[in-house]
Amino acid sequence: MSDAISNVDLDLTGISVSRPLFDGVVVRCRIGEARIESEEGRSNLVIPLQFEAAATSTDGREVTPGFQHTDRINLVVSGNRTPQMVKETIARFQCAALGLKEPKPGRFEASDVVGKLVDVRFSTRADRSDSSKFYQDCKYIAAK
Repeated sequence: MSDAISNVDLDLTGISVSRPLFDGVVVRCRIGEARIESEEGRSNLVIPLQFEAAATSTDGREVTPGFQHTDRINLVVSGNRTPQMVKETIARFQCAALGLKEPKPGRFEASDVVGKLVDVRFSTRADRSDSSKFYQDCKYIAAK
């Protein structure tokens, strides 16, 4: 084993390990390998985002270009969420990612958006059942 690894001497006072939350900021991001993930009856379109610019989180931390954020678009139809609403959400994402006014006809292909630049408006909302928990919401805007 290397001495460098076993003899790390770093002061970790005041270091936060929580994920930064962003509220009211728009950040240009590059879309990574979007994919569908399903678990426990939930299905999401998972969208990896890499920041192209610095941004300041709600607790004042600055993240640098290259910061990785993952968004999830819920694909489950339940309660007030209709199949049409799910399709509209995916269509808005596709239009922003591809710079389109209207969605492409046919099926959505996640591979079409990989590597594309998109502006993301981040907002934060509290959990309805536990106000100590917060969720990060993303609204996608075509990069200009």
